[in-house]
Amino acid sequence: MDFAGSSQVQVRKDRNLGILLSTVFFLAGAYLLHESSANLQSYVEFYIFAGATVSAICLITGCWAIRRHLFIRRLEQHVRGDQQIESR
Repeated sequence: MDFAGSSQVQVRKDRNLGILLSTVFFLAGAYLLHESSANLQSYVEFYIFAGATVSAICLITGCWAIRRHLFIRRLEQHVRGDQQIESR
């Protein structure tokens, strides 16, 4: 069995998961904020609160995706042996 090939596929899927989640949350937050201006006055506060919350989740997910992408990239470099020695 080739476990190395299947683990590389899993790593690539995980890398794209954060980008996909961030995009979905961004679109949902933008939709809720847009609907707050087009909806009745009685639900405006709810839509603004929900849109702001989903937008905050989008920012957190985006930061998580970037950190995960950089971590996976460093891990792949380490496994290949391409990691350069940095002088501090």
